[in-house]
Amino acid sequence: MPRPLKAWNNYYGEIINCDIFYEDAYVRCLKDEERWLVYSADHYLYLYRNRCFNKYHRIYTTGVYDMFHIGHLNILRRASKMCDELIVGVTTDDLVGYKGKHSIISFADRIRLVRSLPFVTKAVEQEDMDKVKACKHYQINAIVVGDDWKNTAKWNNYEKQLKALGVDVIYLPYTKRVSSTKLVEEIKKK
Repeated sequence: MPRPLKAWNNYYGEIINCDIFYEDAYVRCLKDEERWLVYSADHYLYLYRNRCFNKYHRIYTTGVYDMFHIGHLNILRRASKMCDELIVGVTTDDLVGYKGKHSIISFADRIRLVRSLPFVTKAVEQEDMDKVKACKHYQINAIVVGDDWKNTAKWNNYEKQLKALGVDVIYLPYTKRVSSTKLVEEIKKK
């Protein structure tokens, strides 16, 4: 059997056992416990073309990302491990204002921060709340949202609409101990 070129440890999203490193061959698997041994460039291309690495090609998620915290990082990192491309909609200042709220950090700084994350393929403006329109526009295969939205009327409706487009809705665990709202409240107390 030929000597492996590399193996991937998806849990940490890093290459292990590297004898030869090709930058274009960096791939993450869907299942954390799964490791792919690549024996040649042809074998890598076969696995890549047959989507052996990730279940979804393109995932979309959105957020204000004001007072960026570990909960934001967790959901974006976990979403990125399930797809080839992660597109993140960052809520514009005008859209935040429609709720009667305002962001502390400007939109320009928030989108710049999200774009700087190595596992985010593209950060885009979220100018309205229409997830269906965004999924059509960016040709999304799945949308990721925190599990605090599960079984709400709003997301039950989105699920029905997105299912008709062939878009899966994935609920990832919400980091309960921290939120931008809680951070702002703590700052106001002091």
